[in-house]
Amino acid sequence: MEKRFKKFTNKDENGKEVVEDRSFLIWHFAIDEEGYEDVTLTAISSVSFGPKSKARRWAGNILRKKLPDNVKVREDDLKGRPVVLNVDSEETERGTFAKVVDLSPVRSKRPAKQAAPKEESELSAEDEEAMNNAFAAESS
Repeated sequence: MEKRFKKFTNKDENGKEVVEDRSFLIWHFAIDEEGYEDVTLTAISSVSFGPKSKARRWAGNILRKKLPDNVKVREDDLKGRPVVLNVDSEETERGTFAKVVDLSPVRSKRPAKQAAPKEESELSAEDEEAMNNAFAAESS
């Protein structure tokens, strides 16, 4: 996450130009999916952390909880936590790009159910072990 500033020129009620210095946040999301290891998507939000702000909603989704009104969230509280990115394609004159539309919390893992009785396996013990290791690697 990084905070940036940009100057905007607006007109006041008398038609006089007024320069405003506004700040905003750039959120950086690393993709943790096979084939996309070096891909990072970015999104922009205001620095506002009010009850209906995008930054508050996103922080709550990353932390997987509704944030109370008086809570302070630091960037370090959000780093390295998994989140589901909701992405759309955005067409511009430069091409089509992935645009982060929203974030969804990652569902918590439920406790494992009691194992079913072991069935007769048609795989060799070596093949069954390789398959079990592959499934264990996918779930971590």
